[in-house]
Amino acid sequence: MPERRTGVPKPMAKRLYQEVQSRCPLCDEDNVTKLTVHHIVPYAESKEHDPAHMVVLCANCHARATAGEIDRDKLYKAKHGPPIYKFPGAETMNQHVVGNGNVVAGRDVTIRVQASSKHRAMPRPAGTVCDDPRKVGYLQYLADRYNQFRKCDLQNGEKMRGGFIHGAYKRHMKYAIRTTPMEHFEEGAVFLQGRILRTKLGRILNARGQRVFSSFDEFDGHGDLSMPEEGVNA
Repeated sequence: MPERRTGVPKPMAKRLYQEVQSRCPLCDEDNVTKLTVHHIVPYAESKEHDPAHMVVLCANCHARATAGEIDRDKLYKAKHGPPIYKFPGAETMNQHVVGNGNVVAGRDVTIRVQASSKHRAMPRPAGTVCDDPRKVGYLQYLADRYNQFRKCDLQNGEKMRGGFIHGAYKRHMKYAIRTTPMEHFEEGAVFLQGRILRTKLGRILNARGQRVFSSFDEFDGHGDLSMPEEGVNA
C-alpha cells in the first residue's frame, strides 16, 4: 500500500503565508483564494513538510514551478526576497481616496493601509511609478483592461490563469507594476497596450477602427473608455 501523504499543518501554512505577506513573491498576485503552498523540494523526494523548503505561490506560478519552468534557485530567492516592512505597533486603518474622475481607480475608493502609533508612513519603493498615483493607476488600468478583453476571448469552459498578465509584465520588465522605475513607465505602458491589442477582441475592434484603451492623457483628465457592449462575433 502506497504511503499516505499528510497535509501541511495549519500553523506551518499560516507562517508560510505570513512570510510572503499573502502575496505570490513571483508575480505579486494578492488574491488569497489563488494562493497555495508549494514544496520547492517535492514532497515525493523529501517525504516531509519542511518550511525551509516551501513557499506560497499563486496557482499559475505553482503549476509552472511544478512543471519545472521555474528553477529552485529562483524559488529560494523569491522565498527569501526583500520583506514587506511593518512598523512595530502598526495597525490597519481605512483611508478614503478620491478618484478625481479616473485617478488610480477611476472612482472614489476606500483602501486599507498600515498606520503606526507614531504616525509614520509605510515605506514605498523610491523612484518608482508609486510616486505618481496617476501612472501606477494607468498601468493597473491597462492590466485590468487586458483581463477584461482576455475573458471575452475564452471559449466555454476555459478559465483565466490567475495573475497571468502581472507575471508576463514582470518577466518582460523585470519589475512588478508597483515597483516599475519611473523612467520605464512608458515602456511598461506600451507592453500592456500591446498585450491588449493582441487579444482576439482587441484585434477585431482595432481592425474596425475602434479604440480599445485610453491613452494616459485621456485617463488622466478626460475619463476612460468603457468596455464595448458587442461581443467578439458582433
